[in-house]
Amino acid sequence: MDRLRKIIKLLFLLLLFLSFRLDAQENPSPSKLKVSGYLKFLGSYSLANSSFFGPNVASADLQTADYLLHNRLNFKYRSNDSWSFALSARNRIFAGSQLKNGSAFFNSLEADAGLVDLNFFYGRDPNLALHTSIDRFYAQWESEKWIVRLGRQRVNWGVNTVWNPNDIFNQYNYFDFDYEERLGSDALRIQYFPTYNNSWELVLAPATELKNSTSALLYKFNRWQYDWQFLAGVYQQDLVLGGAFAGSLGTVGFKSEYNYYAPFDSDKPAFLFSTALDYIFKNGLYVQGSYLFNEEGSGDANFADFSRLGADNVMSPRNLFLFKHTLFLSANYNINPLFTLSLGTMFSPDFGNLIVYPSLSYSLGKNLDLLFAVQAFSTQNPLGNDALQWLSATSFLRLKWSF
Repeated sequence: MDRLRKIIKLLFLLLLFLSFRLDAQENPSPSKLKVSGYLKFLGSYSLANSSFFGPNVASADLQTADYLLHNRLNFKYRSNDSWSFALSARNRIFAGSQLKNGSAFFNSLEADAGLVDLNFFYGRDPNLALHTSIDRFYAQWESEKWIVRLGRQRVNWGVNTVWNPNDIFNQYNYFDFDYEERLGSDALRIQYFPTYNNSWELVLAPATELKNSTSALLYKFNRWQYDWQFLAGVYQQDLVLGGAFAGSLGTVGFKSEYNYYAPFDSDKPAFLFSTALDYIFKNGLYVQGSYLFNEEGSGDANFADFSRLGADNVMSPRNLFLFKHTLFLSANYNINPLFTLSLGTMFSPDFGNLIVYPSLSYSLGKNLDLLFAVQAFSTQNPLGNDALQWLSATSFLRLKWSF
């Protein structure tokens, strides 16, 4: 495995060198190699409510500031009409309070769920850390009715916006907004399109231990002006069955999906169901409402659970969110072609947990965008007679240049 990692690293550096050579040419000829990506700077400031932690916690420990310089490089090479190859990597420089967590911080970044570890650290300085993660690396062959892809890739089977029970290969963290591409899986993916409105898909994702492997078959078709899909497979040590649909009720969009997990070695099955409605008003205002039932969600109010929603943390497909019942409401409005206002809220009726997530984005120019966002968490305070209080809030400011 170490030898394979070195080969992949050298290949990445070679592609990076070739991309600079191509960009340096004054009159480059059409190339089969396409290079794209972005450069982002993200600053964040977090403040926690001292009433949750008692007098023994210093006020300075309840305030943190972090900084991230984030570069993404995408390489795609098409040799002919049938074959193509892709490699994408995230290069990140970290600074700030998060590095004080030491090994816990580095271990969270080093965790690679794939068959091959494609994470690379360049030093572990307590004030600065540089990390590269290759999250796409695959070869693809395609014909009129077939697509076969082998390697690290994103397998997106979900239909909803926030919670996707059908996404058994690549779950994502809704609050990790700085990672739009999301994680990939080391897998063999075979897609067959017998007609224009139906398809079959088989995905095999092996793991270093056989018991942690995942494989499933998906069938998709269109009927009654709805898109339908059904899946069956094995998720680690569970038999999994699921399905989804997407269509509309008049002018209102309507989507739902579900999964059922039946363990091979225990009697604790799990059921997940999510549904969503969305609508676009004549003035361009987009609104959405969604509900998640998560059987393995927490049965107790615990403010420490919110730490599992941090960046680079992804919950299991079998346990999608913190709570059994969660409601989501959001609105998005383009004030003008350059300025967009968004607001998302999550509420758990079990304990009154509330998450508010407003954001403002502004286009500064071609391929240059500015984003300001806040994520605020409120829950019951065990030190305050279980009264609903704000727990923590984090503000983000991001500048992004795409190329």
